[in-house]
Amino acid sequence: MSRPSHTSDFLRCFSWRQRLVRATRSVGWIGVTGLLILGNLNGSLLIAAPPVVLIETVESPNPLRGTLQSLTGDVATVKLDTGNIVTERRDRLVAMKFLDTTMSQSQASSEDVNRPIEAAATDWLLFVNGDRWQVNNFRIVDGELSVLPTQSETVPSKKTDDTSVTPLTAAWVAVPLETLRGIVLSSASSQQRPRIERQIGRWADAADRLLLKNGDELSGELGDCGPTSLLFTTSVGDVTLERGQVAAIVFNTELLNPPATKTNFASLTLQDSSTLTLSNITYEKEADSLRMTTDAGVSLTISCSSVQGVDFYSSTVQPLDRLTPALVQGATFLGEPIRLTLNRNARDLPLTMGGATFPRGFGVVSRTEMTFSIDGDWREFQAFVGLDDAARQQGSVEFVVLGDDKELFRVTRKGNDPAISTGRLSIHKVKRLTLVVDYSDRADIQDLADWCRTVLIR
Repeated sequence: MSRPSHTSDFLRCFSWRQRLVRATRSVGWIGVTGLLILGNLNGSLLIAAPPVVLIETVESPNPLRGTLQSLTGDVATVKLDTGNIVTERRDRLVAMKFLDTTMSQSQASSEDVNRPIEAAATDWLLFVNGDRWQVNNFRIVDGELSVLPTQSETVPSKKTDDTSVTPLTAAWVAVPLETLRGIVLSSASSQQRPRIERQIGRWADAADRLLLKNGDELSGELGDCGPTSLLFTTSVGDVTLERGQVAAIVFNTELLNPPATKTNFASLTLQDSSTLTLSNITYEKEADSLRMTTDAGVSLTISCSSVQGVDFYSSTVQPLDRLTPALVQGATFLGEPIRLTLNRNARDLPLTMGGATFPRGFGVVSRTEMTFSIDGDWREFQAFVGLDDAARQQGSVEFVVLGDDKELFRVTRKGNDPAISTGRLSIHKVKRLTLVVDYSDRADIQDLADWCRTVLIR
């Protein structure tokens, strides 16, 4: 079944950009420079065209399509397909998705398009604010962590002459250790990773911990970590382990220092399903890249070909997940109590629908009812709803949105039904917003329901 027309582009992982990233990782820059840099007849070089994007704004609920011309801390400029130039203030932006104009509709619906890219032998950083970042490597020396990003490979740097362009040299990037909950190492198997991520998210202890591949655990203090081995101090002395023996590192939760909550921020989603919260972001047109600073204070430059999309938040557009529900109630089909999971699915894993990862939202099971006090301060509400990919094309639920007990939206999702947007729902003067996930025709079997990118708009 095809996705509804007004959300199909927004929910798709786009194959041309994914294939470019895969090509870069497999053959390096010598092999893919020609994909981005084209020579003209007199031998000079032409930089690739700006990325094609869909933008949602506060005023325009239907996405506008065009090429990105500029993005700064204050405004974004897009040249629409119609030829018109649209300039929007940063606080009037809702979302921006990066598109591929070269694929056909049949390609767009293929399995390859929807599969998140994950390079072989990579490590995952899990941040205290919920961010997840895939990196090629990491090292810890004298208590300082630095990482080698996977995305750096795809960013070209400009030279002053007309005859050559060199790639950005892969550089180690500093990451504050106190912003990390843990690291899942490349040695962890794909079967181990979901369990390890859940374990790291729930861990609370005044010590570091190593989770070994064989299932053993060590508690103590992490020392230096090099390319092949790491030092760990336990109650009985120092232990040196090969990195291949270690599945994950969990950091002392008493030393964590989460970033301060900001009103103005952005959520970045990469093609490899990494998600990063940003304090600022700008577009570097000549390099076809995004320069950014994460909530954790990490400075990065990432190729646009690595980006799936950016969600923007401000005093005008706020995520509903920032509010604490006034009431959460419900029970499973057999009467077991329900659990609300923030920015994760009901199994405490990343929110993923149709192969697309969403950094913010709620993961619930049927039947769950959440009520938020919004005091009539907001004009519109919007969300993307559907069954999480972890449901394995099973499950059947009804999503319902109520404003002061009046039904505003209802849809049934079952099996492999695609995620769908609620559209912009008017909540003018609404004081209580209620989100309901109810049973459909299959009891609550695999009812892993996601409310993603739930936003309040003034």
